[in-house]
Amino acid sequence: MNYNQLGPYNPPKDTGNTGGDITIDAAFDANSENPVQNKLISEFRTQVLNSAEPPNYSSPSAMLNNVSGTYEVGEDVTVNLSAGFNKNDAGDATGYRLTKDGQIIANAQTFVDEITNGQAGTLTYRSQVDYADGPIKQNSFGIDDDRGQIEEGTVTSSPRNVIFRNKIFYASTAASVLAENARTLSDRYENQDDFNLTADERFITVFVPDGKTLTTAKNEDTNESLLAGFASTSVQVADAAGTLRNYTKYEYSSAVPLNGNVNLKFS
Repeated sequence: MNYNQLGPYNPPKDTGNTGGDITIDAAFDANSENPVQNKLISEFRTQVLNSAEPPNYSSPSAMLNNVSGTYEVGEDVTVNLSAGFNKNDAGDATGYRLTKDGQIIANAQTFVDEITNGQAGTLTYRSQVDYADGPIKQNSFGIDDDRGQIEEGTVTSSPRNVIFRNKIFYASTAASVLAENARTLSDRYENQDDFNLTADERFITVFVPDGKTLTTAKNEDTNESLLAGFASTSVQVADAAGTLRNYTKYEYSSAVPLNGNVNLKFS
């Protein structure tokens, strides 16, 4: 705090001091050669400042552009990262870092992360920004007041997630579908495992990633359960990169098309 902003003090020219009297010098500060003066002035200034409304200091924040997205396992993805800094009452930015899963991938404000043949899971990106001391603001008395001043430090952005998932492939078809043709069917990500399809052909075929189990198959028009009519087979289906993955094929067949809306749920 710049206590001297309390204003000048003009002591009388003749204080009438004799030997043991206390002298307050013209500087009116707490760094004089007189310890009694120092103590009195420090206490006075503290009382004044404590009665003032302190300034409001706003903390800085770091940002990272929205690179979040979901992609199929095996896809190649280009992640263009760009960090931002809202200084508020902090000082200027003094350094930038970009991280992936907690590891620094660039000591820079921008970076391009090239992902080849993405694997199942989540990649978490963040930005970190170092900053200098912020300025001292004035309190309600118009005096510089460092209570709450933003000191140098580091701030971290909210996470941005790039997710790779396997897909579910499904359709109502006129004939059984082989695993090598699974990717020609309709698709959705594996976490979107509760959906409807129109059964306008004799076969209902669904390929799901290994570990998923069909728990509900219901004709929504008749409220009839079709679950017992589905046969399951272990197969392999190519991902986006052509790598074969373990899947389960669920297939239902009927003599004539159901011509109904079928709900399928997996767990």
